[in-house]
Order: sequence, then C-alpha cells, then structure tokens
Amino acid sequence: MTSLGFEIPEEIAELTGDKDGADVSEEWLDLLDRDLLVWNAGFTPDLPADLEGNPLYQRLDVTREGRDLFVVDKVLSGALTWSTALSLPFAIEGLTPQLATAVDGNPAP
Repeated sequence: MTSLGFEIPEEIAELTGDKDGADVSEEWLDLLDRDLLVWNAGFTPDLPADLEGNPLYQRLDVTREGRDLFVVDKVLSGALTWSTALSLPFAIEGLTPQLATAVDGNPAP
C-alpha cells in the first residue's frame, strides 16, 4: 500500500512494529479515523458485520463517510496477504477501483 502512495500513520506504525497488524481496543478506535481505512477481511468474513454492529466504530468519520474498505474477496485478500511478484499486480488491478470508490466516500444510507 505504501508503494501506491499511502502512508501508515506514525501511531499505527508504533502499534504494529515489525508485524503486519495489531489489535486495537475499542478505547483506541479513534486511531483508525483516517482518510482511508482498508480491512483485509477475506479470511475473517464476520469482520464487516462485527464492526457494523459496533456503535463506537460507527461513530468514526471514516465509517460514516464511507471511506472504510473491506476486502472480502478471498482471492484478492490472498493476493494482498502473500504480496508476491505475481500476486501484487493482480491485487492492484482488483483493488484500484475499490480504493477509488472508498477515497471518494460512499456513505451508508
């Protein structure tokens, strides 16, 4: 994602360290309120519904304005996860239109 020009906020980078993710408690959900939030959820199919039911997550501007993106397709999710020379072009092709929509915002009705 950083190769596409996205930046990882310093506070998030500190949480993740050298890992590819970190747990964020509900008390710290405001850390996720950014210009764009991408969830690689292809192998955690309950994540979108779980967050939809979370009132604290629903209060975030990124959520209310539809700038959160859930990558739920398992093939695309796997391509992002593996991040190989062969999978990344596929991931970029599949993710680009979704990113464009999310950046513009697509608020829930």
